Amino acid sequence: MQHSEHKHNPKHPKHNCFCCEFSKPFTKGMSRRNFLGGLVGVTAISGLKLSVTAKAGDFSKKSASSGNTLPLGKTLRVKPVLTYTIERRQEKTSWRGYGGVQTQAIAKEEAGIIKTELKKLVSEAEFPIEVLPVSLVDNDQKADAVSVEDFDVLLLYAAGGNQVYKLAASNKPTVMFVRHKSGYHYLWYEIAHWRFLRRNGDIIKETNMDVDDIVVDDYNEILWRLRALYGIKNAKGTKCLPSED
Repeated sequence: MQHSEHKHNPKHPKHNCFCCEFSKPFTKGMSRRNFLGGLVGVTAISGLKLSVTAKAGDFSKKSASSGNTLPLGKTLRVKPVLTYTIERRQEKTSWRGYGGVQTQAIAKEEAGIIKTELKKLVSEAEFPIEVLPVSLVDNDQKADAVSVEDFDVLLLYAAGGNQVYKLAASNKPTVMFVRHKSGYHYLWYEIAHWRFLRRNGDIIKETNMDVDDIVVDDYNEILWRLRALYGIKNAKGTKCLPSED
């Protein structure tokens, strides 16, 4: 359905349908991301009330105090991974790529920053998130080890390294986060589109991710994607029943 075809009752210009609340104007039908946003809206409409806290017990108390007797959804398990490369100086050639994460000490510092930022994100979320320990990945073996871990979403901090290809192919929902002005500059901010998505060509060839899976600097952009994935996780295998009101 084209955005221009969505007509509302002029007597009720303001309403809360999920297509207007969550979708942006589009011209080529409903995109995957618009669908995900809408799905979360449907979940809320069907009665799944989400609570703001990181502990299951606190969620239950808040749910009970609000008069909601519906069970809470399953916690979304997020795996943060920092990819980077420690370059070695070479004579008479270009040997170092872009980006500020160039040493092991800076990589560990960045991992600490990521942990702090994600703690803040969890505190602001209105649904339960479990953040697993940050993995530092600077080779293919470490990327393979991460890929087989148990989690729902891979949060890929692409500071550098070609391990992003292996991680993107893990068949887990993946969000790539790149820094431009929010901290140490990330190499993949410069090359995510033409090298990762387009493989140095004119058309997108990456099959596991697209432009909507890449976030620059803004944790609010991460949060709504996690919210959508939380909705999908908890909507699978359920039924939406009409209200008796």
